[in-house]
Amino acid sequence: MNRRSWLAINACLASDLGLGFLSSAGILRPMLCITGSDDGDVVNNGATQAQRAAVFDALPRGQKAGLVLKDADHFTFAGQELPALLGRRQRPEAVMRRQTEHLKQLALLTTDWWRSQLEGNPAATQSLAAPKIREDRGDVWIQG
Repeated sequence: MNRRSWLAINACLASDLGLGFLSSAGILRPMLCITGSDDGDVVNNGATQAQRAAVFDALPRGQKAGLVLKDADHFTFAGQELPALLGRRQRPEAVMRRQTEHLKQLALLTTDWWRSQLEGNPAATQSLAAPKIREDRGDVWIQG
């Protein structure tokens, strides 16, 4: 049981944002990183999906996990259900189609993460070994 763990949603490496003095290698607590296959630049900082997914790889080996949801964008994780964002761009149809499914997956997975890490709940830890994600639809779960 670890009373301190982290959840990073839509994160970017500090070095990709011009903050090279910050290092993911110094994060020694368990961390769950979540992003989507369509998660990219939403605030004109140049972020790409590859940079968001790279956060997992930059963390030290050990108690870390990563989830990449196929057809999820930056706003999926905020529960955004509007088809257009501030009138600037349309969200892809595939993103909208899987929105409800993604929110359910996120609720189950993050609850198991917190129950495992904060409470030491064996059932939650076992569930994280093989979470109910849609690998058949391209979702990816990694630990290590």
